[in-house]
Amino acid sequence: MSTPFDDIRELAFASILERMGTEASWISSVEGYEKKALVLFREPTDDRMIAQFGYNPNVWYVEWKGSDFEGLDDAVDAGNDELITIDGVDYWVRHVHRKFDGFNYLSTLEKVKS
Repeated sequence: MSTPFDDIRELAFASILERMGTEASWISSVEGYEKKALVLFREPTDDRMIAQFGYNPNVWYVEWKGSDFEGLDDAVDAGNDELITIDGVDYWVRHVHRKFDGFNYLSTLEKVKS
């Protein structure tokens, strides 16, 4: 049973994804299936470097609804090499953290070197 807060959270996140989301795909290294979802993607930019706000030129972040990439957090925690593709670019998933709301996840990524 959902609460009014849950409904508002779902609506807010869906609205943000609709306007700012980027399509991503993940193929589970454990089960081999592909999942696609809209995610919030943040990559290093010159503006962040100038502002000196959390800038690291080698770190990308992605946020998604937990049910969209179910099992990704467990696979990474188990030490598996998990690959996510965003806008045709491949990234290794390095760390996965459940957000404070308990439903969304935030991951640090490392760009795959070609």
